[in-house]
Amino acid sequence: MKTLILILLFPFISFIVEGQTSKPDRKFDHWDYFKAAKLYEKKVAKKPNADDYFKLGECYRKMNNFKTKEQDAYDHVNSYGRYADPEFYYHYGQVLRTNGLHEKSREAFITFQVLRPQDPRIHHIQKSWQVIEEDAKSDQPVVIENMVFCNTEFTDFSPVLYENSVVFTSSRKSKTHRRKNSWNRQSYFDLYSSKIESDGNNLLEVQPFGGKKINRRYHDGPVSFSKNNDSMYFSRVDKFLKGKDRKEIEIERIKLFSSVFLNGKWQKAKSFQHNSDQYSLGNPCLSANGKRLYFVSDMTSGYGGTDIYYSDWVNGSWSKPINAGKHINTINNENFPSLDKVGNLYFSSDGYAGFGGFDLCVAKTSAPGFNQAHVLKQPINSSYDDIGILVLDNNKKGYFSSNRKTQNVGDDDILFFDFSDLKDTSLIISDYIIGWKEKKDTFVLEKEEKKDVDSIPSPAIVNDFDSFVDSLGYTTKDGIDFIIYFDFDKYFIRQNEKTKMEQVKAELTKNPSSILVIGGHTDSYGTPEYNMVLSQNRNNSVVTYLRKNGIDTNRVQATAYGLTKLVNECTNGDKCTRAQNQLNRRVEMKVVKKKN
Repeated sequence: MKTLILILLFPFISFIVEGQTSKPDRKFDHWDYFKAAKLYEKKVAKKPNADDYFKLGECYRKMNNFKTKEQDAYDHVNSYGRYADPEFYYHYGQVLRTNGLHEKSREAFITFQVLRPQDPRIHHIQKSWQVIEEDAKSDQPVVIENMVFCNTEFTDFSPVLYENSVVFTSSRKSKTHRRKNSWNRQSYFDLYSSKIESDGNNLLEVQPFGGKKINRRYHDGPVSFSKNNDSMYFSRVDKFLKGKDRKEIEIERIKLFSSVFLNGKWQKAKSFQHNSDQYSLGNPCLSANGKRLYFVSDMTSGYGGTDIYYSDWVNGSWSKPINAGKHINTINNENFPSLDKVGNLYFSSDGYAGFGGFDLCVAKTSAPGFNQAHVLKQPINSSYDDIGILVLDNNKKGYFSSNRKTQNVGDDDILFFDFSDLKDTSLIISDYIIGWKEKKDTFVLEKEEKKDVDSIPSPAIVNDFDSFVDSLGYTTKDGIDFIIYFDFDKYFIRQNEKTKMEQVKAELTKNPSSILVIGGHTDSYGTPEYNMVLSQNRNNSVVTYLRKNGIDTNRVQATAYGLTKLVNECTNGDKCTRAQNQLNRRVEMKVVKKKN
């Protein structure tokens, strides 16, 4: 998905200030990422350095369709040692995760956490890893199919239903657009339609949609139609700025337009009354009754980068935009709203704990608004950008767009999904799609390894708690010990360990003056820094479990030890059995009482 659409702006540069900046830097600063990338490539070939490799990687990231080149440029940055800008490690971690290099991605995110410990995105990153780890890829017959007859090598996205066709937005080559945008050197967006196969789901007979009054010189689309298809709202970018404003503002904002269908043609589009030169309004979604219009904006009153807003049709005009609220919007970006038949709100976001890139989310309708949104599961979502979903009437099939590389013809492609043949209805909850099958997070050992674990006595608490506990005014005398174990490189509490957690909770409940002292530990795989964070995350899982079960977290004292307190000689995990390494992946707990 193009960053252009995500941040909702588009530059028409009328002049460039020469100053002292280099030519590639000027191109970069004025959003000409395609040319900037070419210039940075030449520059690093002659004189390689971390800063220019970083700018090169940023060009590819913003064009968002060169993931391999983006990672390669960032790899070079990383090879020079610790980079000064912490934001590099955030984006490096993102592209590594998208490309399936999860261990390297974790290391990049941990560096980011060390450099920016208070960044609110850290919690989101940690939670995302847990979502990925706990997600179950269902073995049910879920159909995800590329609509190859309508997709191109360019960008095809955001399908919506129109009569017996799907209308979508595309940057494919056309007679209308001989110009190419400077952002990524693709054509400007136009609207196209593709008929739905009468006896199937394939999209056929692609043709431009709307005529010359809709598809104009620059970007047009995405679009939303009224229930009876006699009116539409769509996004448009054009040269709206004139004279002094064009020089001062410089950026052309995305704006909403509407058109009606009369005498067999779509009429001249009219500007939405709340459009502004100071912020963008785009990617509309009209409710079934036509009285509420959802859209996306980067206005400063939002929670993050771009939020979902709505306006209501009241007394012949649209009300002032209203933010859809924190149960929809996050500190990051929300985009591409759509509604299903019963009024559930689907949208894409990079602000929820998900699978990477933009994930499709759903908020179930609940008068007068929506319930808390959550992320759809695999295979609807992927580690890439998944956007613009169209859910058909039966809520079991539809279309969406994605730039995932495993099935795609080009950049963003339109995909078809079908849950109709599922025997397991847990993939559809109530009346909205969730796209997953829940699996308990049980831990299974192979037979010979289970025997090894059974034959090895559980270690005693290895930490010297006495002096620490004494300083708190408590005593370890008659303290009660507990240990729970974790899967390799994981920090969620396994199902078979929750019985122990219930015992801990019961003991703390029975003795309200007692406290719990815990220590998180890991095996010897990975770096000390990585394992220190992992052991802290294991502590956090314990604290979170107790908090959710009514225990005051002020009663818990946690220390992360990483790999410094191994219970055996497995300083090199490769030389030990899985069962021996398992004994080091633990959180040790002791319930202690106040001194008499």
